[in-house]
Amino acid sequence: MFEIKHSIGAVVASDTQNLCASIDMALLDSSSLIASVIEGSADSKLPISVSQKLLQSAAASVSHLVSGRAELANTVAELARIQCRSSLSETNFGCPESPPMAQGFLNDTPCASQQLKAERQTVT
Repeated sequence: MFEIKHSIGAVVASDTQNLCASIDMALLDSSSLIASVIEGSADSKLPISVSQKLLQSAAASVSHLVSGRAELANTVAELARIQCRSSLSETNFGCPESPPMAQGFLNDTPCASQQLKAERQTVT
C-alpha cells in the first residue's frame, strides 16, 4: 500500500480537476473560433483557398486538444488506480473516477472496499 498524505492527494486532485476544466474550456473556445472564422470568412467574402487554411489550422488545433484530453483521461485513470492502492483509497476528492466510486471503472485493481473484504476473508 502506498502511503500518500491527504494534503498531497487533495492538491493532485484539484490540479487534475482544474486541468480537465481548462482543456474543456480550450475546446469550447476553439469551437467558437472555428465558428467565427466561418462567419467572418463568409461575411468578408474570402476565397475558399484562404479560409481553408484558417479552418484546417483551427481544426488541427482542436484535434490536438482532443488527443491531449484523451491522454489526460489515461492519467486520471492511472491516478485512480494508484489511489485505490494507497492510504487514500477510501477518500473521495470529488473526481468521477475516485474510489470508492471507481469500483467498476478500474478493471485490474480492486478498490479499498473490495481489498478490505478480501483481507477479512483471508484472516478468518
